Amino acid sequence: MKFGAYEVERELGKGGMGAAYLARDTRSGARVVVKTVRWPSTDLLLRFEREGRIGQKLRHSGIVATLDVGRDESGPYIVLEHVEGGTLRDLIDRGPLEPRRAAALARDVAIALEHAHREGVVHRDLKPENILIDGRGRPRIADFGLSRASSDARMSATGEVLGTPAYTPPEQLRAGAGAHAAAGDIWALGVLLHEMLAGSVPWSAGTPLALMKAILETPPPALPPSVPRPLALVARRCLEKDPGARYARAREVADALEAALERRRGGRSLAVAGLAVAALALGAGVLVTRRSPPRPPAPPPPPRVVPGPDAAALLREAEDAFHANRFRTAHALAERALALDASSTRATNVRIFSDMALPRSADFRRSDLRLPPGHPVERLLMALDAGEAIDPADFVPLAPWQIGFVRGIEQLNRGDLVAAAETERLAYGEAPWCAAPLLIRGFALTRLVNALIAAGRSPEALDPAKEALASFAAAIRLGPELALEPAVRYERGVMQLRLGDNEAARADLDVAAVGSGTTQAFARFTRATLFEDQEKWALARDDFLACARIATPATPGGVLVASWRRAADCDRKLGDMDAALEHAENGLRVDPVDGYALLACLDVLRAHPRRTEIAARARAALDASPDDRLALSVLACALEATGRKAEALAAWEKIQAGLLPAKNKFIDEHVAACR
Repeated sequence: MKFGAYEVERELGKGGMGAAYLARDTRSGARVVVKTVRWPSTDLLLRFEREGRIGQKLRHSGIVATLDVGRDESGPYIVLEHVEGGTLRDLIDRGPLEPRRAAALARDVAIALEHAHREGVVHRDLKPENILIDGRGRPRIADFGLSRASSDARMSATGEVLGTPAYTPPEQLRAGAGAHAAAGDIWALGVLLHEMLAGSVPWSAGTPLALMKAILETPPPALPPSVPRPLALVARRCLEKDPGARYARAREVADALEAALERRRGGRSLAVAGLAVAALALGAGVLVTRRSPPRPPAPPPPPRVVPGPDAAALLREAEDAFHANRFRTAHALAERALALDASSTRATNVRIFSDMALPRSADFRRSDLRLPPGHPVERLLMALDAGEAIDPADFVPLAPWQIGFVRGIEQLNRGDLVAAAETERLAYGEAPWCAAPLLIRGFALTRLVNALIAAGRSPEALDPAKEALASFAAAIRLGPELALEPAVRYERGVMQLRLGDNEAARADLDVAAVGSGTTQAFARFTRATLFEDQEKWALARDDFLACARIATPATPGGVLVASWRRAADCDRKLGDMDAALEHAENGLRVDPVDGYALLACLDVLRAHPRRTEIAARARAALDASPDDRLALSVLACALEATGRKAEALAAWEKIQAGLLPAKNKFIDEHVAACR
């Protein structure tokens, strides 16, 4: 295999979007690495070509050189310098690095980053796997696949969450990355330095959502005591949550690391200081040994019993969390307080309103709230059901905003979307510190937008879509952790799609896709449709399949069948006809007479090279089990696909007879077509 003048020796690796090969330049005999792109959609081609252009402008000893870019009949390719050696990940996997070695590597990476930033390029995916270590032990930054020019206004506006989560800065997780893009590289460099010194990243968690929450809310852990303080301070400053509190330039990081290495302002180097400390410790031990015999070790102190917080303390924390718009935390603390004091009315109120404020509760069921008999919220809901006039004095201790908030949720659940949005707007006016009314208003507006579009009134949906985005943005400003709520990011992502901002929508859907249940299913399905529009068939198929595994027949909108049939369509476009047939049949297993599922099966079989064999297999299955509705549906599709109209007609009529007196438009049409 050849790419232009480059003859492939072996494959180095293959990923979801491309492959890399070790090759030889036939003109010079030099070994190089050739990167290619698979399934080149327009978006992926633009990104790949951007990587090539950026690589060619970055000429620095600390950056893997881009030697050539080209294109042949298989598509575009990039030719890179071949770096003999491993990666920084290989070094870290052996354990923490000696501080002087870690500082030197981080310094050299910072110097290379400074060059990239001066050229107007930010990396955005700095991690140990993207730092190669050459034969002389020097670091070389690789893989500028996610990089962008810092002047790219579209990127600055989207707040897209890209890169590897453990190395992603908090401002990017909050969807406001553009203004501090270079500061994001400095954050990632701080994570690298911490990982080299400690042997692990500063933050880790069991799920992406928990990891993002930890990065946003918790300080970095202390480095081991063996790490010299000047070096620990450099790492800590790189990991400041506020981008403005970090080093302003990568060059400043390099200078600080150099100072830590040489201790130019204080005297000795890290290595000498370490030896001096060890010598002092050893000398002290010798002196003690000479002055007195060793004493037996003191017995360990008894374990200290730390009393847990009482109900009153938990209640205070719960109320503080609620007023800070940290609704999940408030709910958990209120539950703990109630476990200690079930009679606490204030704790019950925090639990109930936190539950209603959680984004998942826009469709809350009253039974989920576990309202005590006679609770003001229960009485309010009953009065709303009865259509009674609401006098706030009848529902003390509920505040006016709480009454409006509950009323708005009831209006939303009844489908009175315009009224719900207005009621929640007024509730927010009563409590401008609280994000909860803004969230419910955003949900009401997104449903209004979807209803207008479904009714063919798309032009009228433009303003409500913008208002919904404004409501979500205001809610997140009040409660930053709401940016991690999958339901919020899903609804906001749908509105971004409605307004044509695909990049911002993709960033939101990426976060929503790590949620659970219906929200995750919808997020995966919606992101898959975005990939379809961009002709990223493999990514679309993977998301449709993930949705099919999450959804159930009860999931609204027929999402389960739709996921199988659209996965089949993606497989067909990728040329994997066996997988396409399997996925189309899975859709028919859910509903053997679903018109869209039948159409997907028919489209696959029309292009399948073994459709005659498949028809015979379906007939044999039907002979063995005459009531096998799946086999009958596949047989009808296969016979029509092979042009055997008379036999197909008999199969369609048999399906039709089983449906009578109900009607099925798809089957009726194919009965007519085969006659």
